[in-house]
Amino acid sequence: MSHLPATHTCRAILLAALLASGCASPPEPPPAPERTVFVVRHGWHTGIVFRSQDLPADSPLRTSFPRAHHIEVGWGDRAFYPAREPGLVLGLRALLWPTPGALHVVGLAGPPALAWPDSTVVEVGVTAGGLDRMHERVRGSFARDAGGALEPLGPGLYGDSRFYASRESFHAFKTCNVWTAQVLRAGGLPTVPAAALTSGMLLNQIRPLRLPEAAGQQSPT
Repeated sequence: MSHLPATHTCRAILLAALLASGCASPPEPPPAPERTVFVVRHGWHTGIVFRSQDLPADSPLRTSFPRAHHIEVGWGDRAFYPAREPGLVLGLRALLWPTPGALHVVGLAGPPALAWPDSTVVEVGVTAGGLDRMHERVRGSFARDAGGALEPLGPGLYGDSRFYASRESFHAFKTCNVWTAQVLRAGGLPTVPAAALTSGMLLNQIRPLRLPEAAGQQSPT
């Protein structure tokens, strides 16, 4: 049996690939969003806001704030985050080596744009499955005692809020904004956590993802 020269063989393979690609079906569009979540920027810090009704009935977020219409979750250093006046020492301690983390959970009576008119609020769409994965990512961040209960740390910073212990550690490359980006990525959103060290870096990533109908609700940065 005769054989084609190598160059002719490569050309034949390339031609076949081109023909096959021309007949292939176009890539399927991304699934349409079925749920929405909000990213809120409070200066240097960001948090994620869920609609209570979108979360499972046994979610620790819902059971801890049963009357809330929306629930905000933020994350940060356990000593620095709750401090009213944290100061330079606590800030350096949080950044220079890994320290215990904390979750800040806030029950809201209405939409986040009404609760924080001076903060930047970006609404983005996710699938139902994506929202479930985001919730599981948040749920897995809580530290629990021997009986499986959450470990409260004290009252929160504003409104109906509380701090809880987190099983994750805070450090210079795992900031509150990186954590927020990780939760969004768990839901299928194309965030890059390593490039979200600051709130501004994260907002730059998610602004192109915001829902058109929410564009008029955005507060200026």
